[in-house]
Parts: sequence; structure tokens; C-alpha cells
Amino acid sequence: MSKTFFAENLEQLNSIAKQILDYTSTHRKFAFYAEMGVGKTTLIKALSLQLGVTDIVSSPTFSIVNEYQADENTKIYHFDFYRIEDEKEAYDIGYEEYFFSNAYCFIEWPEKIPNLIEDNMVKINNPLTANMGDSFSMYFVHSYMSTSVNSENITGIVNYNGIDIVSMVNYKNSYGCQFHPEKSGEDGLNILRNFTRI
Repeated sequence: MSKTFFAENLEQLNSIAKQILDYTSTHRKFAFYAEMGVGKTTLIKALSLQLGVTDIVSSPTFSIVNEYQADENTKIYHFDFYRIEDEKEAYDIGYEEYFFSNAYCFIEWPEKIPNLIEDNMVKINNPLTANMGDSFSMYFVHSYMSTSVNSENITGIVNYNGIDIVSMVNYKNSYGCQFHPEKSGEDGLNILRNFTRI
């Protein structure tokens, strides 16, 4: 069974995280499938916050696993397997101790350990790239704000200082995603405008 959750902006992410946890309340193991930089860690932060974590949640890129305490009885293990070169490295860190515990496990880059991902784990896919195979392109651009020529090309909007900003656009199998819109100027804006006119 699958379910789609949609957030129009980051302010709605905590609500989405709560919905995910409610919907998957009998599960504690989550595998996050998505390309780099699309928000896996951001979503895991929101999920951890909903579970009661007060520590800083960050991607364990070099340590492979971070541990967070949600409450007296709830631990969270946050994995990032991006840098491992062989599935055997997961055995080296004693993955069984984590995966077969009663703790929550949030797993980034499960593609690196396909034989260790159980069927009953919750699989969370990035909706932009799910089922698209290799036939798509992603562009990252800087800009303050842009209006897409065709509104149906807009796939994401963020609110920055009270202004709704187009954060992601698509045309056929190409996607354009803004980042740091507050730090760039007319050049980045022109790149996004050019992209939306393809």
C-alpha cells in the first residue's frame, strides 16, 4: 500500500512528518530513496522533532550513524550509507544491533545496502524522481523570484520573507530547483526565466 504526502512549503513539513508517523505508526524502520540534495535529511529532522528529539539532527555522512534520544524509551538511529563502497561495511558497524532493535531507524542511501533492506520497512520516495528511471534532468539555479510562463510547470513554491517564490519548475522530463534564493540576484533569475521558457 502506498500513500502520497504533499507539502507546498517547508512550513508544512512538520505537519507532513506527523502524518507520516501516524500513517506508519506500527513501523519503526524507514528507508529514504532520493537523489542528493532533495531533502532527505530535512524530512528526517522533521520526523525526529515529531518524535520528541531536542538534539541537533544532522546527516551522519562521515560517522555513518547518529544516535538521538527522543524520550526515555525511544531511540532513533539515523544512517547515511552514501560513502560506503561495499555492503559489508554495514556489517562492520554492526547494523543488526540497530535494524533489529525496537528503535527507530532512518536510513539514507538504502540503495547502498539493498540486501539489508527488509520488505516490511517503510520506503519513502522522492516524488519528483520516483518511477522516472534515468531519463530526466535536474537543474539547480539561484534567483530571487520568477514567474513561470506556464503555471502548470510550477511544481513547488516556498515562502521567503512573506513572498511566495517559485522554487521548482518542470518541463517534460527536466526539472529546475532553486536554492539559496536570498543570496543571488539578476543572473540567477535570468537562468530560471530561461529555463521556464524551454
